[in-house]
Amino acid sequence: MKPPRYTYVNESLDAIVKGLDLQPSDNVLAVAGCGDQAFAMLESGCRVTAVDVSPSQIFLVRKRVQALHQNDGRRFLVTEFDEDFAYWNENVLAYRFLAPDCFKKRNNYYSKPGRLAAIQQNLGNLTVEHPTDIIPLAGSKLGFTKIYLSNILFYDAATISRKDITGALKQIATNLPAGGLIYVADHDEMFEELGNFLPKELFVDEELTRKAKSQENCYWKPAVYRKVEVLA
Repeated sequence: MKPPRYTYVNESLDAIVKGLDLQPSDNVLAVAGCGDQAFAMLESGCRVTAVDVSPSQIFLVRKRVQALHQNDGRRFLVTEFDEDFAYWNENVLAYRFLAPDCFKKRNNYYSKPGRLAAIQQNLGNLTVEHPTDIIPLAGSKLGFTKIYLSNILFYDAATISRKDITGALKQIATNLPAGGLIYVADHDEMFEELGNFLPKELFVDEELTRKAKSQENCYWKPAVYRKVEVLA
């Protein structure tokens, strides 16, 4: 198995949590990545399903769940070499060199008193899916109220088209209830490159987007989309 590419989040966890306006009644589908985003969501008491196309990322998330079950905060943060984590900690150290501010911000987020304890208490609300693509999963499975996509829509900006993004969002929004939310990174860049790409089922929630952007001091320009009923 290849080492995970992402070993800690470089988006603002505060931005994601505030942008999604998480409530205990929510059922969230989230791109897993390193797992930081899904773990942060658990603090609210909501249910979270984490999914990723990469087996390595899923393996990492599951090892971090195990660390929390064992009350091992050091292993949860994946910051030092040890027998189980060594093959990806080299990657962690590389990221620390490239983006020390993001790494420090992630660790500071989890250092808030009582935060890890709340996340541990709600670990039963987390489902880590087998490796799969979040877009068809979102379009085929009922029950999710909010969806976190990170930057997957514009990950390969050189080959993506407005039609591609519009179609993906339409598919993702299929089973969302009216008022359901989708959180994306890179919204501003997508809009500048492609123009208006939102399907008629979605609009930008300006208030939640403003809340997310107020917390995001990195280069990400997030947005929150809200589902509306489309009359036939």
